[in-house]
Amino acid sequence: ESPVMSVQGMLKGGTLSFKPKGKGYPTADLKLGPMTLAWSSEAPAPAGSLPVVDGSLVHEASGIRAEKVSGMIKLDPAGIHIDPLNAEVTGNPFVGALHYDLGKKEWSVSATGLVSGIENTLLARLSSDVSLKGAMNLRCNVAGRPGLYTIDADVDATQVAAGVRWWFLKPA
Repeated sequence: ESPVMSVQGMLKGGTLSFKPKGKGYPTADLKLGPMTLAWSSEAPAPAGSLPVVDGSLVHEASGIRAEKVSGMIKLDPAGIHIDPLNAEVTGNPFVGALHYDLGKKEWSVSATGLVSGIENTLLARLSSDVSLKGAMNLRCNVAGRPGLYTIDADVDATQVAAGVRWWFLKPA
């Protein structure tokens, strides 16, 4: 019979930084509050919580920057969960969550908020024939697993001005 070993710890705070090599992922600089972590030899992985008290996420390729990031990172044997996740995107509040299942390698992200300054984001650069300007309300859920991605989104673009190059117009 093997003895059961366990470790529990608390840290006053810290930082979490992520600088990816590729442009497909955002950079992250987060300030963490009081953290707890526990591990037992009977558990397959450690468990704990890391409160995010401030920070930023920047996705250079899309032109999206999240400031005043806050939320709760939870680790458990099943995966990593960030719920709630709050931030300001283009100066407007955004709320969301992120979940990653370590065993199944499945993930999901949800976000809701207002994106203003569309003209400064990747959306405005998707086509040289269309120009976009203004703000849009967004609610989206994105999920993925190896070989499959699903996106469910509602976009209210009634505050977006769209310009189309003249040669798309049909003659009168």
